Amino acid sequence: MVAKYRINGEKLCLLRAEQGLSQKQLAKESGVSERLIRDIETGKNDSAMPNKVVRLARALNTDIYDLRIRPVEPHTHA
Repeated sequence: MVAKYRINGEKLCLLRAEQGLSQKQLAKESGVSERLIRDIETGKNDSAMPNKVVRLARALNTDIYDLRIRPVEPHTHA
């Protein structure tokens, strides 16, 4: 199982705005769906697969750590 990473939606929105990109433009540049970007920015979803986090960071000309990510702990069944 691949761990997902949590993304700070407010930070993603700020970085996107600083680059002058719309959600649609960021989706096109990163290859990440516009819906996922919108859901992260609005707090509806706060996690993504590592490859998507890397794509977002590259499209925003930043490091993945600027998105303030941390691994999502996998659920364990007791």
